[in-house]
Amino acid sequence: MGFDFVDDDQAVEPEMNHHITRRPTYYGRRRRNDSVVGIGTWIGIILLHGMLGLIPVIGPFLVLIFLIVLAVININQSIKNFARAILIIVAIAFLILLLIQGIVGLNQPYSSYIFQVSDSIKSIV
Repeated sequence: MGFDFVDDDQAVEPEMNHHITRRPTYYGRRRRNDSVVGIGTWIGIILLHGMLGLIPVIGPFLVLIFLIVLAVININQSIKNFARAILIIVAIAFLILLLIQGIVGLNQPYSSYIFQVSDSIKSIV
């Protein structure tokens, strides 16, 4: 037998029985799912992540929502860590882009900037 928790602070110790070994039972708490994630699951997650990003206009927002959901729901710890790592990388990349834009000072729309670059390339050629 194990410990049966009625409340977080009040543990009741059962009789000691040396023939039976069981894991402790925790009421009101969810157990972590640390089983091995298969190749098919990873392929599915990566394909879904990539296909959501291909949707015009709302794709990047859907990817962010998808990653946030994976990072917070009660699923395998490896999948949660994957989603959290991608979210951290996205946040760092966003901050770096903001920093670069602030340093360079691109206060005009990117389309007009691209046209200026292509005009300068035409003048060189």
